[in-house]
Amino acid sequence: MPKSYLPLTTMPLRTGISFAHPAEPPELLHWEDSAQLAMVDFKYIKAITISPDDSIDAALLGVKNSIYHALLVVNKEQHILGIITAEDLLGEKPLKAIQERRIARADMVVRMVMTPQHEILALDLENLRHAKVGHIVETLRAHKQHYALVVKVDEKTHAHTVRGLYSSALLSKQLGRDVLSALPEAHSIAELHHDLHLND
Repeated sequence: MPKSYLPLTTMPLRTGISFAHPAEPPELLHWEDSAQLAMVDFKYIKAITISPDDSIDAALLGVKNSIYHALLVVNKEQHILGIITAEDLLGEKPLKAIQERRIARADMVVRMVMTPQHEILALDLENLRHAKVGHIVETLRAHKQHYALVVKVDEKTHAHTVRGLYSSALLSKQLGRDVLSALPEAHSIAELHHDLHLND
């Protein structure tokens, strides 16, 4: 027989009551600020995911609705297979895939243009304790990448879990300048943002 439980004490709701919101990245950053302030932390901000078999149009919609303009590509077991970003969807990848595979854009799926797992830049969360925003920017520049995933390593099992990410687009907005502008092969952040919201 189940144990008996007593009702809890209730309370009235006050007029004008609000509700809790997940923490959002700060609107303004400086180069000497802690690198952890600039991280999109999946502990507080829900990671947006997509299947590798979803259409690229579905991915584009998801990217538009994401503050960091990227989606984690996961399988049924929620294991990360890659990442798909505004750069992947609005750059040369779709056109190249259409030409090579001789298919219509409507038939293209995420796996055809995503950045696969082994090509994703990754940083150990533990190494970020004393890092500055400037270190993150220079790391992205050095590797010519727009994104870096942040990995937490379990001390006992050594299992890896993606805890968050860094986005050059978000960093550019927070710092007030295009952080990858020095890279001739990198798309202008301003141009990508313009393209991303053309159909809004």
